[in-house]
Amino acid sequence: MALYGAGTWTLRAAEQKYLESYEMWCWRRMDKIIWTDHMRNEGVLLRVNEQRNILHEIRKRKANWIGHILRRNCLLKQVIILLSLVFSPWAGLGRDHSPVRRLVWLWYAASWASS
Repeated sequence: MALYGAGTWTLRAAEQKYLESYEMWCWRRMDKIIWTDHMRNEGVLLRVNEQRNILHEIRKRKANWIGHILRRNCLLKQVIILLSLVFSPWAGLGRDHSPVRRLVWLWYAASWASS
């Protein structure tokens, strides 16, 4: 429920921090750890025998979504490729890197799929 539509989310550092905080809040609630226990996150994860995995799950869902879209020949695929030309890691550097922008964006998408 908390990750509904996570494949299409844009995550900035602040959102990642909020999601990790939410994940830890969920673990604390499930294990009935109250705030007065003053337990660190590492201790909570050891107690529930889990690891932080919400961001990994979101990256996996993004990779699945991107792979699903890129397999099809549709308008959304063309929009994604067009946006990858506009919003690249090198945007605003003053030099034209447009031939490599699409490849870099697809490389990032492939790295999401492998992580």
